[in-house]
Amino acid sequence: MENNRHNHNAFKIEKAAPTDAPAIAEVSRQALQATYPNEEYGVTADDIRERTEGVDGVLIEQKIEEWRAMIESSGESHEVFVARVDNEVVGFISPRIGKNERRRLGAIYVSPEAQGNGYGAALLLSALEWHDSNSDIYLHVVVYNQHAINFYERFGFAQTGQSVRDRISIAQGFPELPLIEMVLKRANDQV
Repeated sequence: MENNRHNHNAFKIEKAAPTDAPAIAEVSRQALQATYPNEEYGVTADDIRERTEGVDGVLIEQKIEEWRAMIESSGESHEVFVARVDNEVVGFISPRIGKNERRRLGAIYVSPEAQGNGYGAALLLSALEWHDSNSDIYLHVVVYNQHAINFYERFGFAQTGQSVRDRISIAQGFPELPLIEMVLKRANDQV
């Protein structure tokens, strides 16, 4: 059992604390770098590294501060939950309510070494519980991340057919990550 660093029986999901910001930023950085480089779409490992770390790591502290501010301002419009194993943050999710009361799943990442232990499912369920049970919930996912698409489909999300512009890449001059929208239909559509 020594090679299994994370004992999945000892994990818990809880609201993030401001002191979790460095760990959340690191999980995000690792997961983005492991997931998003894609030769077919012209997204290189260097592109993702520059997007997550900046030149010579200049963005690392900024990302930590962004997460800290998001956690400190949590409330009715957004929240941040973490998956914690032996006090170590191994994943997070940040559900939110956007413009026009549209409910969004937000970012969900589990560190590459901790994937496959049920942490992502537990995080997703915590976000679904946080959202009103009668509201549709939307998310964006990179079109070539079939593993994530399959994961969301297992929870009832379906592709809406809408493609989404990656505003972050466009604004920062990076190759655009091709995003698709998915929705979990929960609204009562009866008249």
